[in-house]
Amino acid sequence: VVARFTLGTYASPTIFATRAKNVKFENFSSYSSPTATFYATLDNENFTFDGYHVAPPDGAEWLWGSNVDSIHIKGIRGTVTLKNSTFQGLGDDALNVHSIAGKVTKVTDNTVFLEYFYGGKLDGIWSRTGDEIEFYDKSFKLIATATARASNNGSVTLENVSGAIPVGCFARNKTTSPDLLIENVTVDVRGFFTHGGRGVLIGNLARDAKVTLKDVNIFIDKSGLKNTSAYYEYIDGIIASEHASDSYINGSGDK
Repeated sequence: VVARFTLGTYASPTIFATRAKNVKFENFSSYSSPTATFYATLDNENFTFDGYHVAPPDGAEWLWGSNVDSIHIKGIRGTVTLKNSTFQGLGDDALNVHSIAGKVTKVTDNTVFLEYFYGGKLDGIWSRTGDEIEFYDKSFKLIATATARASNNGSVTLENVSGAIPVGCFARNKTTSPDLLIENVTVDVRGFFTHGGRGVLIGNLARDAKVTLKDVNIFIDKSGLKNTSAYYEYIDGIIASEHASDSYINGSGDK
């Protein structure tokens, strides 16, 4: 019997980064995290994980290295690099990297009002002056581009608008869509009950973002799953999705 409980998910991670830039984790080991191990959201830039290991130590009586995501990064700038790293005993994704899409609820002159998909105003730090903003319809067709001139909680004032922006479309800040390098990484979820996580989840990044995966090894065994919830069957090696309405990549958390 495996009991899985949480003391919090992304609101109370083991390590939380805010307003950080050019951060490097080197030869880092985490043996047990009751929440997400590392979490970084808006207003961060450039993270490197080199020799980043999350797993219970040999001989441990517990099975979880991290209760939810080992690394969860959303809406940051620059580059995310993960290399020479190993993961085992995860309650969710080893690496989850995505931007944060906003839903347009109102348009007044050159100001758009934005909400998270799960409700609530989009944070004022979602964009900065000069950021490139893209707008997509529900089929994820690009319908307009613009430059952010000013940002407030729940709204962005634009300039250089290329087309009509209707209520109900999706907004993506292209500038907060990082490039991604993953090299020499192993994720092992074999041998025990596990949550419906993925090895690598990449979502809603800009179409010209540079994504490189090299020597990535993900081992999965679903034979031990006994949970009745269909969600627990969704254990995939790598998921890459561009669609802004996907709940895993628009900032809506565990929906």
